[in-house]
Amino acid sequence: MEILVKHGIKRKIAKLFGCSERFVGQALQYIAHSEKARKIRYMALKDFKGVKID
Repeated sequence: MEILVKHGIKRKIAKLFGCSERFVGQALQYIAHSEKARKIRYMALKDFKGVKID
């Protein structure tokens, strides 16, 4: 499972959360499972119109 976002969105999310783009990528690929990772996934889906794929 993974969440896809448009180009440049990972960088915006990383700035908002004060983390690296790498961590955002891991959160969107469901590799990271922390509270911050769950918030990143939620924001990607709701605010940035990300698409969840299997």
